[in-house]
Amino acid sequence: MYDILNNDPTTKTSIEPMLSTIPSYTALGMASLLPHTNLKYDDKNILVDGQSSLSTNDRDKILKKYQSNAVAVQYDEIKSFKIQELREKYNDVNLIYIYHNQIDARGDNNKTEDEVFMATGEAIHEIKNLITKLTNSRLFSNFFVTADHGFIYKRDKLEESSKVDLSTVDSFYKNKRFLLTYSPIEIDACISFPLNYINNNDVYVTTPIGSGIFKIGGSGQNYVHGGASLEECMIPLLKVKTSTRSSSKMQNTVDLQLMSTNNKITNNICVFTFYQSENISSTVTPLEAKIYFEDENGEKISNEVIIYANKNTDSAEDREFKEKFTLMQKEYSKDKKYFMVIKDVKTNMEIKREEFIIDIAFQDGFSFF
Repeated sequence: MYDILNNDPTTKTSIEPMLSTIPSYTALGMASLLPHTNLKYDDKNILVDGQSSLSTNDRDKILKKYQSNAVAVQYDEIKSFKIQELREKYNDVNLIYIYHNQIDARGDNNKTEDEVFMATGEAIHEIKNLITKLTNSRLFSNFFVTADHGFIYKRDKLEESSKVDLSTVDSFYKNKRFLLTYSPIEIDACISFPLNYINNNDVYVTTPIGSGIFKIGGSGQNYVHGGASLEECMIPLLKVKTSTRSSSKMQNTVDLQLMSTNNKITNNICVFTFYQSENISSTVTPLEAKIYFEDENGEKISNEVIIYANKNTDSAEDREFKEKFTLMQKEYSKDKKYFMVIKDVKTNMEIKREEFIIDIAFQDGFSFF
């Protein structure tokens, strides 16, 4: 898909790897791709900040808590819309999650699992065509394409030696590649560990080592996912920037850069210099940015500054912005993570996130901003 997108002269695409969840299956993978502070199992349901995430409607509600003019839809709902219909329906939308299920729909069915690579090819072209349509609607020009998980596919029939018996195992969720239980279990050729990375120390996942499967009924055996293999857990992230063919040159928002190379803060009051990378022009548009610090839980811990990166001058020094930040009077730990967050005021979308170490001796008091 990366090659297909990059062959389009109106598209600029980059690709990087990400790790999916373990277990690597749809419900948890889709929940983890939503904005969240914490994830938690509630029986078979995945709670995102305490809210169910199983249905598209559930995920739409979660997105709207993050940004009021965001929506979540299925590909089948949007694919037939004409450009004018898209404009009428999504004119005020700044963020849209579109769920495409072509690969799982075929692969998870034992009658069609051998069509999974055909489904993959079809999915690539359907997503590419949708990106083009959304671009031509002039509503969207920045896209992220990723997956909730990978998969393993074997053309040959699985040997019985590759199947793990579960006749004596009690679990609240069973899949051909993983089990969920409320206590650790020991099964030959399997690994079991707690899901403490999603605040579930009381839930354990068990998965076969290698490409083996558990003996359970249901979907096919050649297309599987849910385990901890690289094929299941390594997923791509494509960042796509598009323009319409009528544009002679693509317009980009000007880049705002943090000039400091020292990401350690030792005082509650600190000053940082930012740099507008280039002049504003017909192809480079201004940026109104808001900048603040937050902790690893997403709580704001500083004042918020606004920078108008709209300079048009040959002097690099005149494109610098020196800003003062005041951190809250509270106890900080140099072992915890803190972040400088830069957002586009117009879209409220995060542009950059810089990790900082804060090592300040705690002084009791109050600070208001």
